[in-house]
Amino acid sequence: MHKSELFVLFRWLSHIAIEPGFLEQVFDTLKAKAASSDHYRFCSLVLDGMSIRQQIDYDAAHDRFCGYVDLGTGHETTNKNNIVAKEMLMFMAVGITGHWKVPVAYFLTSGMSAGVQAKLVVECLSKLHDVGIRCLSISMDGHATNQAMVSK
Repeated sequence: MHKSELFVLFRWLSHIAIEPGFLEQVFDTLKAKAASSDHYRFCSLVLDGMSIRQQIDYDAAHDRFCGYVDLGTGHETTNKNNIVAKEMLMFMAVGITGHWKVPVAYFLTSGMSAGVQAKLVVECLSKLHDVGIRCLSISMDGHATNQAMVSK
């Protein structure tokens, strides 16, 4: 990729709000898509947790440090000890009647209880319903937290 193309891409991405939590811009776009096309009316919710490098970075654009545990707006932990995140939990909506997939939320954690994860899944399902998308299934791996969450 040419240097000028990278600059344009960086500038474009810098205007997208991608803070941890539910990605409201994505839900707004999905609402418009669901209203105009039947291909966006049904989805599967995919959950995936992954290890991330424990690192604190300075975000000059927002004058803050990033890399701490962050569950997003409405689910922020007090994090008085400035716990560094070591995992990320990603929620992705995948079209069933159309060929699309989009991340709808992500959370930076240092381990998450099944109860908290279950509440986040319920909130995500509610947000999808509110924008006119019906979630027909939830897919995840066999991690112990996922298995415990299903029983909640």
